[in-house]
Amino acid sequence: MDRIIQIFEKYTEDYLPTGITRYLIFGQIAAFVATAAYPAFRTAFILQGDRILNGQWWLLITYLFQPLSESPLFAAFVWYIFYLYGTVLEKRLGTAKYVFYILIAYVANALVALLFPSLTLTNGYLYTSLFLAFAFMFPNFQLLLFFVLPVKIKWLALITAGTIGLTFLASAFPTKVLIVASFSNFLLFFGKDLLDTVRGNTIDTPIMKEKKPTRDPYHVCYVCKTNELDNPDMQIRYCSTCKPTTCYCGEHINGHTHRGL
Repeated sequence: MDRIIQIFEKYTEDYLPTGITRYLIFGQIAAFVATAAYPAFRTAFILQGDRILNGQWWLLITYLFQPLSESPLFAAFVWYIFYLYGTVLEKRLGTAKYVFYILIAYVANALVALLFPSLTLTNGYLYTSLFLAFAFMFPNFQLLLFFVLPVKIKWLALITAGTIGLTFLASAFPTKVLIVASFSNFLLFFGKDLLDTVRGNTIDTPIMKEKKPTRDPYHVCYVCKTNELDNPDMQIRYCSTCKPTTCYCGEHINGHTHRGL
């Protein structure tokens, strides 16, 4: 897997634009406005194999921009969260690896659509796979849920994973295949680490108690240099107004001078 990623990075890193998350969100906002004005357009963002086989190949593109909610308020919240974790993920993985992660689920979903032509696919699972990747890498990241309630991302990830697991158990075979396909990227990228987590051999994960780390920290406060390894209870915040997006602890996120402005 690492070799395939290296080859992909070698041939694409000079051509891929940065800020992939922003492009996806802008596309979803445009789709939201279009479907709000013309509700009949909603079908143009739903992936179905039989429609692709009948010549509607553009569904393979528009599918990525299907709005994640029809409610303006909830859609704005989802875009905010997606921008937050998507930007950090791209920064941590690198643009090429981030795009490759998305492509795995995207291609897998397209194959499922062709395998089960009558199945209707949305992009919800695909974008959830990005959320789970972020939560697995940064479990102690603290999020203000609905801009009010502070909660660590690992608890939201556990609830999400549990809901997906129940859906998998209760669903028909085509939907089971869809779920596996949608999260194949997560399994390929983090499957080994996930198994180690279950066995109790890794640290800083959503479900296991932490041990002494042997890796470099992911989050380092720009001001005081504290990190999640030295202080597991560190409140991790990122400021997207700073250029580039910058990490701060809970003490220094408020009142800091924005970088790069």
